[in-house]
Amino acid sequence: MTAHSRRTFFQASAAALGAVALASVPRPLLATLGTHSEPIPPIDDPRLRELALRGVDAARGAGAIYADVRLTHTRWRSLTPFAPVVDVESMTVGARALFNGYWGFASGPVWSSDELARLGREAVQQAKSNSLGKKRVVDLASGPAVKDGHWIMPVKRDPFEVSPFEIEDFLEGLSAHFARRPGTGRYGSVRLRAAFQTQAKAFASSHGSYFTQRAYRSN
Repeated sequence: MTAHSRRTFFQASAAALGAVALASVPRPLLATLGTHSEPIPPIDDPRLRELALRGVDAARGAGAIYADVRLTHTRWRSLTPFAPVVDVESMTVGARALFNGYWGFASGPVWSSDELARLGREAVQQAKSNSLGKKRVVDLASGPAVKDGHWIMPVKRDPFEVSPFEIEDFLEGLSAHFARRPGTGRYGSVRLRAAFQTQAKAFASSHGSYFTQRAYRSN
């Protein structure tokens, strides 16, 4: 192998390793809120209201007497001593429509105006298919519309703003402490794990409600 070919080989190897490293980096989930895609914005972004109402309006236009849409963005993080951090993220849409006393549902993982409109119409189509059965009446509970409500679960410290290295260090410290006790070595009977979830939702309905919430769960 000549010097030139060795240099070419190492350059190619470095490029390949770099590509593998980049491929292992988590990619942000994307939403199309205008003409281009972008990382999912905070749940209180006013553009998400327009997005959710797109599905509601499409369902109403297709014949629903009532419709609502939920946008949900969920993040999970799991940490175990001496193991890689596990991060998982998901985004979903759920559309619900009422037609002639029957419900129809549609869901998907894409946040875009066209997809919201499609899901709104699909929910109505499902309701129409179900309405071939015996006629019935659905009385929705009355209540005032929530025009623009935003709620965040009160927490002292957002776990996703804490460095995972800090949490891992804490868990490994506990593991070392328990390892001193008989029968609870590193791979003994003690199993340590920390898991966190944050879920943000936006809800819009044909009754005029729109509100958002963010909740946390820690284990």
